[in-house]
Amino acid sequence: MAVGNPGKARLNIGQRFLQTPEGRLYRAAKDGDIEGVAAACAEGAKLDVPHPEFGSQPVVMATLNGHTECVHYLLEERADVEQRNKFGWTPLLAACSKGNVMMSGYLIARMADVSAQDKLGRTPLHNAVAAGCDELAKGLLEEKADVNARTKDGKTVLSIELGRPKRQSKELENLLTEKMGLPFPKGYVKNMLQDLPPSFALLFPGQGSQRLGMLGWAEDHEIAWPMIQKANEILGYDLFDLTEIGPEEKLDELEICQAAIFVAAMCGLEWLKDQEGKDKGDAAAAAGMSCGELAALCTAGCFSFEDGVRLARLRGELMKKAVEEQKEAQKMISVVGLTDDEAESLCEDVLAKTAGTCQVANRLFPCGVALSGTLRAVQAAKALAKERGAQKVADLKGCNAAFHTELMKPAEADFKQHLLSMLRSDTLKSPEITVYSSQTGERWLPGTPASTIAEGLVQGLSSPNQWEDTCRAIIDDGVEFFWEIGPMKQLKAMMKHIDYNQWKHMKCIDC
Repeated sequence: MAVGNPGKARLNIGQRFLQTPEGRLYRAAKDGDIEGVAAACAEGAKLDVPHPEFGSQPVVMATLNGHTECVHYLLEERADVEQRNKFGWTPLLAACSKGNVMMSGYLIARMADVSAQDKLGRTPLHNAVAAGCDELAKGLLEEKADVNARTKDGKTVLSIELGRPKRQSKELENLLTEKMGLPFPKGYVKNMLQDLPPSFALLFPGQGSQRLGMLGWAEDHEIAWPMIQKANEILGYDLFDLTEIGPEEKLDELEICQAAIFVAAMCGLEWLKDQEGKDKGDAAAAAGMSCGELAALCTAGCFSFEDGVRLARLRGELMKKAVEEQKEAQKMISVVGLTDDEAESLCEDVLAKTAGTCQVANRLFPCGVALSGTLRAVQAAKALAKERGAQKVADLKGCNAAFHTELMKPAEADFKQHLLSMLRSDTLKSPEITVYSSQTGERWLPGTPASTIAEGLVQGLSSPNQWEDTCRAIIDDGVEFFWEIGPMKQLKAMMKHIDYNQWKHMKCIDC
């Protein structure tokens, strides 16, 4: 039975939230709209309600975006200066992550806790140093911030300062060592530098990155080639021949392309090790877009390569079945040049006139989204986006399915059962490195229960993908550069719009 009726009943949880007083307050605070903030407060909006998808409250978002006037108004309205978003950030932690001296000073004057720690154990001082803002770090030290606090992975403020690239002077280092009670034992600083965790993250693309020839390099590779042979045994067909010879439309089939993308990513890690000397175990973090999340989790030790191949195939099979059960064909397009809010409004307007489904499925980069849904509704959105000034609107290659919408919900039950069987057999494990879920927005730290991973994988089938927020979270947590592991260099192209400096240094293994 086809899913969906036209109109506002089709709105997802984030869209519905933005139509409430609390949602209007969130949007106004995020955008720095002081009149909107005042209007929402007058309407009776509760001040501490977080966005249901992004997990931040109005005062935290206003702080992150540097809207001091909005922050002041909210605090005057009795918003809690210590309220925390889903990552454990208080407004002061958020301000320090941006190196915002003025905002931080204002929050401290409002009695914000200078030694508050987020879920990773980072303090405002950690964030200020990681942001490279010496002035703010010195100010926090004057306010008696805890210079000896350690993050959950053992980082002190000094270790972050020593590992910071392009330091202009040793003034802050000297001040920190003084506050920590130096002199340290001989060799302390050298050993600290040696013990610093690695600062690169591995990123894995999803569906749409497949191409003919994507595994050609691996034919003579002593480790990658046996991996492909093992995948062939599991899949029951010659994946290498299919990716080399095609036909391309066969490679685009969901159960085939998702397996191919996973295998290419895992083989690409062997190339990274051989050619660049980077072992996956040295990565600080991993993240994957959509089905690329399976590669990120396998990299983190959550399951074996063999089980990953099975998961990728099953995920594709179940999504294909969900498509076939619908009466109307499905489609996915990319839209560049509209803000998130404009894209959401576009979907609302389409569904007010056209039956079916049309949702923002991927938030890729600033003013870059993917829309997904039933064919007629998405075609209408495509035309309307052009009318409203979108710079570019294009069909997504190999994406004839409504990924990351409620149309994928029929795939959830069987996928969940398979993951539960993996939990029972202990073949789904906790991650050994941090994985950033682009589908749930969570940080899956080392030791995160495997059951949480399973829940996230199921939820990710029908939830919007938050790629821009994922990349920003990794950057904000101090990762210095990225490797993209997979064909087409799509993620690097997106990074140019997310963080230009990271884009300049980002490298790709275009397997």
